[in-house]
Amino acid sequence: MAADALQQEIVLRGPLYRNEINALRIGLTRCLDEGEKLLALDFSQVEYIDCAGLGQLVYLHQQAQRSGARLVLKGVTGRIRYLFDRTRLNQVLAIL
Repeated sequence: MAADALQQEIVLRGPLYRNEINALRIGLTRCLDEGEKLLALDFSQVEYIDCAGLGQLVYLHQQAQRSGARLVLKGVTGRIRYLFDRTRLNQVLAIL
């Protein structure tokens, strides 16, 4: 990646329900509109994510790709990692 590439990292905390994911979607859309090329979501402090949240992550991944950006998830462990593995989203989303 070029040294001048823009990057945004967001640390997520607690449970992620529909309202939290909607707020995240709005914020990430704004970042993409501002030209961010790498959006990193830190899941190390996430306790739970519901199915609406999973769907929004796929949408955000697709939106990032359309904008020429990349969405990556970091610190995905435990039950959250198990959920991504069971739903096979680990094959769709970039999980570091």
